[in-house]
Amino acid sequence: MPVPILEMKSPVEHSKSNLVPRTSHLVSRQELAYQQALAYLRGEALTLPPDTPRGLVEVCFMGQPLGLVKNIGSRANNMYPKEWRIKTTHLPQDYDPILNIDQKPHDTTTGK
Repeated sequence: MPVPILEMKSPVEHSKSNLVPRTSHLVSRQELAYQQALAYLRGEALTLPPDTPRGLVEVCFMGQPLGLVKNIGSRANNMYPKEWRIKTTHLPQDYDPILNIDQKPHDTTTGK
């Protein structure tokens, strides 16, 4: 089975994100819920929706790519590097955004 090709961002796009390969259109993309994203970052196997194509799948949380899994149908094998995995057992149960970008700025003059 041929492996999809990973393509790098063009040299014109200079940023730290050039260090992370961007997957090509050959790899499908799957959005994860918060608990699934934590499980992925801990190195656990995931269960993806049944309509997810088999093979390499890019997993994302809130639109941000986390990495790749290999979907074999009944589960998705984690391909996140072992050295980067979350090792702590104390993890928040709910997602609490650090930056509330969607909220209106607080008006210091009126207190609202």
